[in-house]
Amino acid sequence: MMETEAAMKIVRLGRAARSAAGIKVRRPVAMQYLKPADSTEHEALQRDEQYILDELNVKGIAIIGCADEINVDSISIVEEGDTVVGLDTVISENLIREGLVRDLVRHIQNLRKESGFDVNNHIKITYHVGKDLADAIAAYMEYIYAVRLLRTRFS
Repeated sequence: MMETEAAMKIVRLGRAARSAAGIKVRRPVAMQYLKPADSTEHEALQRDEQYILDELNVKGIAIIGCADEINVDSISIVEEGDTVVGLDTVISENLIREGLVRDLVRHIQNLRKESGFDVNNHIKITYHVGKDLADAIAAYMEYIYAVRLLRTRFS
């Protein structure tokens, strides 16, 4: 198996672990564990780690030696042949906030598209939000500005 196919396999198994746990890809998670089947998968992870992190929306990947190292209740495990992928299903407050902001940004992008705005147009948004979303926005305001070119006023 070539490294590109190995990276795609790791992503596919990571998505299967998310699906089994009922966690959508939009929701960031802290850690994915990987027991590579062979050196090709190990090298694929090293070469394509950022791609895998981005595709699976995980903050980190840990390579493990055997599946027993991840046999915990809070881990969603998927196996294919000798490859084992485990996904940490514990979602911290920071990850919840990040997920809320990602959903908000996605929604804003959809509204922008429906309104005929170009992605390079700055837009101004004013609306009222609850405390949880307000806290998330405050924590990730730089991300919102950087990703979507917004001039915002939230209350």
